[in-house]
Amino acid sequence: MKNLLRTLSLLILLLVSTSLIHVKTFANTLPSGTSFEDIGEEIEDFVAANDEELAGMAVSVFNSDGVIYENYFGYQDLEAEILVEEDTVFEWGSVGKIMVWVAMMQLYEDGLVDFDADIMTYLPDLSDNPSVRIH
Repeated sequence: MKNLLRTLSLLILLLVSTSLIHVKTFANTLPSGTSFEDIGEEIEDFVAANDEELAGMAVSVFNSDGVIYENYFGYQDLEAEILVEEDTVFEWGSVGKIMVWVAMMQLYEDGLVDFDADIMTYLPDLSDNPSVRIH
């Protein structure tokens, strides 16, 4: 049950963030038609309507100008009743793969990533760092 709640929370975060990561907005309105001023209320209403199914989540809605809305909901640990806060670290689950895939495809569409290039083109040179072992 705890894993299901965590997965659901991450899925909601994914849906909100991936739909807004690469969005071109007009007149302070999201593609859904929701205004920047109303997005917080929309998210908070969703959380209130689904609070029995949600464990906890952090939400950030942003565009190229910066953060439009940011808030934290629920618990990072239900049993210990530890609230989600700004510095809460969420585990990457299967939903993380989708976020990485979407982000990479957006970079590819913008011509910022070449899938045929050697991966080392994009990674830092860590050969001087003795604490890093590359296999």
